[in-house]
Amino acid sequence: MIGDEYFQLRTRLSAELQRLAGLIRDLGGDAESAAIAENLIASLRDPFVFVVVGEVNVGKSTFLNALFGQDFSRTGVVPTTDKILFFKHGDRQQIVPVTPTLDEVHVPSDFLRDFHIVDTPGTNSIENEHQEITERFVPVADLVIFVFSAMNPWGASAWQFLDKVHKHWMRHVIFILQQCDLRSHEEIQVITDYMAQLTSLRYGQHFPIFAVSAKKAYLARSSGL
Repeated sequence: MIGDEYFQLRTRLSAELQRLAGLIRDLGGDAESAAIAENLIASLRDPFVFVVVGEVNVGKSTFLNALFGQDFSRTGVVPTTDKILFFKHGDRQQIVPVTPTLDEVHVPSDFLRDFHIVDTPGTNSIENEHQEITERFVPVADLVIFVFSAMNPWGASAWQFLDKVHKHWMRHVIFILQQCDLRSHEEIQVITDYMAQLTSLRYGQHFPIFAVSAKKAYLARSSGL
């Protein structure tokens, strides 16, 4: 299950911080130190925020369907317009417009009680307003997921956006190489090796790369396999 290690670490960290807060109180520590400890404990209860980016038609929606285990496109939850979608837990499925370019999508999924997901328009179609809102979400993201198509993972706009993320925000980044069922295993290996080499030369670090077929993963998950 996605997030198991995260939940275990969060539980241990919360317990240690609570012990620290208790120790501060017992020793008569100052109010500022106690407040810092309490704020850290409270922040652990905040949902983990993913921001998903990538060019148009690289399979971002399919990836999200596989992640959620629900076909949002088929049920009409995901609109066809270019909007930023902020997925969060809700008692019933609904779309709540926030601005002309941003919608909250409420979904009755337990996964979203602890994780929030921001799905952005394609990096090659982001307009000025989209860019501004995207740049508000990325700095506070716990993880930025770049989705690339295995058929053409070299789209300039996605790599240019990665340049900005790396230069200005230094967020945690992972790569999802999508639609891997459309290429051979040997071709996927060549692509992932070159992506690793490119990021090392360009950014001085390696980003984790996960080669997947979200379509197959969704079919397997939705069928209970």
